[in-house]
Amino acid sequence: MANEVIDDGTANGNSDASWAGGDGYLVCKGTFDGATVVVVGITESDGVEIPFEKEATFRENRAVQFSFPAGTLRGKLSGVGSSTSVSLFAIAK
Repeated sequence: MANEVIDDGTANGNSDASWAGGDGYLVCKGTFDGATVVVVGITESDGVEIPFEKEATFRENRAVQFSFPAGTLRGKLSGVGSSTSVSLFAIAK
């Protein structure tokens, strides 16, 4: 089942989704128009943001594999243009 982290994002800001933990895929797609999506994880135990590897920074349509314990996934959308409309999904393996 897919967790929608960002739903057709058109403005700079952060969006969160729960993650049950384990391996999965991050899929980012849409019209970027100069925008960047950076994904971080937030652990349940201490609430600290943990940056993912550089592969989890999206400037175009693509998918990457990741592994993270139970917590929150945060998509940070920045640099949006007038036609930006981007979605980010986390899909469990």
